[in-house]
Amino acid sequence: MLFRKTDNKNKRQYGDYLSVSSIGIHLVITSIVGCIAGIYIDKWLNTAPVFTIILFLAGLVSGFRQIFKEVKRIGQDKK
Repeated sequence: MLFRKTDNKNKRQYGDYLSVSSIGIHLVITSIVGCIAGIYIDKWLNTAPVFTIILFLAGLVSGFRQIFKEVKRIGQDKK
């Protein structure tokens, strides 16, 4: 048969796989967005890499925060 019926356990497991695979993407995207925003603000205000560093670090913090929230949610779903 081409399509198999999946039960709720398999659907939940696939959802967990998707959640785990998105964890790395959160960290990368938030860091890149922070860095790009910092570069543009630095060019606009003619400052050295001040805002680039600040917003890059803010992106890292935001990414790690999102990772911890996602891992916590996955852990609570397992219970």
